[in-house]
Amino acid sequence: MIRWAPVWQGGTREITVEYVPNGETNLAYGTATTSDVDSTTLVLDTTPNEGYFDKRPNVYVGAWVRLLGAGSSLTELPAGYAFFPTQERLIKSYDPDNEDGPKITVESAFDFDPSSGLHNGASGFTDIRYEIVPDGMQQMTPVIAWRTIMTLHRIEGNTKRLNLAREEYAAKFRDIKMTVASLDSERGSRFEHDTYLYLNDLWALM
Repeated sequence: MIRWAPVWQGGTREITVEYVPNGETNLAYGTATTSDVDSTTLVLDTTPNEGYFDKRPNVYVGAWVRLLGAGSSLTELPAGYAFFPTQERLIKSYDPDNEDGPKITVESAFDFDPSSGLHNGASGFTDIRYEIVPDGMQQMTPVIAWRTIMTLHRIEGNTKRLNLAREEYAAKFRDIKMTVASLDSERGSRFEHDTYLYLNDLWALM
């Protein structure tokens, strides 16, 4: 929702709106068929394995989609790879009413086209596993954990442990705020990058 205060009274103007997602998105972990995926788009599962399907237009803009693996047993690999390269991309648009299904578009292309060939020469993946997470999810994980610990100690009435947990929570939360503060247009800093699920496999190839 955008609210103008004071109420807009002028004529036609071009306005740039910048915002930080507030975390109220229904996040999801699901499976997409390869016929619904290409190098920049993904059609979401309306009945994800975990989380919820969100029907609000552009609700995922500013969040991240991660491609985690392919095939029913997560063993299918893209051509030229000895292991599956987990892809993280910023979501720039989301159309829940797309004729092909609820479609997200990412800011930059994946390193491989999920609809293209596999390492063994097959025509393509059978399906691909994905998740949608908020910005800075890796840093948010310990914050969520320490917040949970605080709640448990508060219920138990353990003041000493509660205070220790509160200090850790505050430190982790401060790290997030410092990271967000450093992500601006002048520095060009971004979270976007590729990761790997199985680091042991990566080291074995080196």
